[in-house]
Amino acid sequence: MARLSHCGWQNIEFMKKLARSYGAVAQSFLKYWRGYGGTSAVLTSPFFHAAVVLSFFAILDPVNGVWVERSQSITPSMLGFTLGGYAIFVSFGDDAFKRAIAGTKNGEESPLSKFNNTFFHYIFVQSMALTSSLFSESALRIRNPLITNDPRPILEWLVGVSAFLVSSVTIVLFFYSVFLSIAAAMAIRDLVSAYDAGHSDGRQS
Repeated sequence: MARLSHCGWQNIEFMKKLARSYGAVAQSFLKYWRGYGGTSAVLTSPFFHAAVVLSFFAILDPVNGVWVERSQSITPSMLGFTLGGYAIFVSFGDDAFKRAIAGTKNGEESPLSKFNNTFFHYIFVQSMALTSSLFSESALRIRNPLITNDPRPILEWLVGVSAFLVSSVTIVLFFYSVFLSIAAAMAIRDLVSAYDAGHSDGRQS
């Protein structure tokens, strides 16, 4: 009886730790999502609009697997660029400059927070694009055998629509991550410009 009670207590503690772990991840993600601007920031982004327009032409033939392979080969390289940008930020500027760009002023988001949210969003979209491409590859691999082994019209339609939707999402995320590299480069440019402006003011004074 005591052993059962001990096991039950361990299970309760495990569930509490599990809940705290998921809760921490959810809070961290919500903090980033609010800081970035949420759904409205994505839907009003010129980079997202450009991705959707280009994706429309690629989606005309999305189930051939070409874009899935391109996403898997290109996205990791872009992820390396993103991590390089973070490394530049960590080593860039002196302590006085970092203090100057940190902290909210007049209720506006600090340059430090904007830079951080931009790069985290870039990494998140890249991760989703890569995950979607892997899932899409699996969907394309099982598509033909399923239709061949059970050529019922409803199954063919369901599998075809599923493959189309998964491939379409992969294409949109891939192009969006490509255009977000421009946004990341602009964030670095703004950071360098702010650093240059601060040192120019110092030289003039």
